[in-house]
Amino acid sequence: MRNPVRLAREVRFASFCMAQILFAGMVMSALMHPFLILSALVLTVQVSGGIPLRIWQWGLLAFDSTTVVLGYASFMVLGRMTLNERESRGFWKVCMMTPVYWLMLSLAAWCSVYELWKRPHHWHKTPHREARRR
Repeated sequence: MRNPVRLAREVRFASFCMAQILFAGMVMSALMHPFLILSALVLTVQVSGGIPLRIWQWGLLAFDSTTVVLGYASFMVLGRMTLNERESRGFWKVCMMTPVYWLMLSLAAWCSVYELWKRPHHWHKTPHREARRR
């Protein structure tokens, strides 16, 4: 967002706040995803190994599992809704790769945090063919 003050003036305050919350949620979900997966895996391994979990750990496992399942499901449902009959034939491949996609998204988010910390005024542009021809 280039000019948050201008945006706040142009839209209702509630809309501005909602946009900020949604944006922050997208960034935070990308950054926290590997920790959520790791937490769920560690707790699942503990349960599988016969190590008793405390009540807060059961709550954390339920929260982690629910968040991951609902997050992946909503991502896939929204993706499926945009496809026509022909495009949806190979949709199962997308479903199988969703966890990989989210981990790659998280890696990109963490790389961005590193870039912002190390070189805050650097603009990491993606080279495009059209720009190279000029």
